[in-house]
Amino acid sequence: MIGSPLRLGAMYPMAIGSHGTIIYTDSHTENYTSQGQRLAGNRMNMTIKDETSGALTREYSVYHSTERDEWTTIALQEEEGMIAIGHVDGRIMVLDYA
Repeated sequence: MIGSPLRLGAMYPMAIGSHGTIIYTDSHTENYTSQGQRLAGNRMNMTIKDETSGALTREYSVYHSTERDEWTTIALQEEEGMIAIGHVDGRIMVLDYA
């Protein structure tokens, strides 16, 4: 058996702000830890052109990551630059972003 960080069929929390920002949690953590979750996001219709290949790629940001699978829901207040993350034990974490 080969282990994989990809969780097939998993549903991830996502929120879309009023100005086109999309945030989501997923298990794409190979750059951070071998397991857990990350909070990432991007803007709708925001692409950047790679100067060497000319290809258009979507730019995204990673806001936070954790080594445990404990986030269950997220909310976004784009005007104030705040993200709320709900945990499985009932805690709520609030992050500021610029």
